[in-house]
Amino acid sequence: MKKFVFSMLLCLFVVSLQAQVKGKFRVGGDLGLTIPTGGFGLAIDVLDVRYNFLDNLNAGVKLGGAFMLRDVAQISDTKTEATMHLNSNIMLVSDYYFNKGTSSFAPFIGGGIGSFSIYDIYMQVESNSEYNYQLDEIPSPENTFGGALRAGFELGKFRMALEYYIIPETPKYNVDNIMQTAGTSANNYLSLNVGFYFGGGKWKK
Repeated sequence: MKKFVFSMLLCLFVVSLQAQVKGKFRVGGDLGLTIPTGGFGLAIDVLDVRYNFLDNLNAGVKLGGAFMLRDVAQISDTKTEATMHLNSNIMLVSDYYFNKGTSSFAPFIGGGIGSFSIYDIYMQVESNSEYNYQLDEIPSPENTFGGALRAGFELGKFRMALEYYIIPETPKYNVDNIMQTAGTSANNYLSLNVGFYFGGGKWKK
């Protein structure tokens, strides 16, 4: 499955490199809600820069991140367990649009592949518990490669997309002893994003 996903994303990017250059840039950003297993969170793409290789095909670089709680479970009346996930990422991305220039509505499919820096911290939290750490006591983030598939639509300069992030498992650390691992954490998640962009021309000619 992972080989298939990687091949699909690579083909999208290679096709964009071989396509006819149309010469327009577009810049945008997104905010979203993440839907991990048994949890919730937020996502942000602080910068998304694309180059239009065709009228309906672009590729570029996206900088983003996400914060979420996953695998949340109630242990007792006063104790809850969860895994806190924090990632920052830089990805090569590409989208293909189903639009012939006759409408401002442009559905699309796409994906990306890139580098992720991840913190996964396992917690069993009781009421009124506090954890204070110095910066030199916090372990370095785990670095890994991952990808994403997405589908959505643009309407004018507005964009909405459902993304599925595919990220390998990484070690998670115990909040009671931040340098001690507590197994590994699954990092795949869904994200529902809304955003906008500037430049790149208009869908409706």
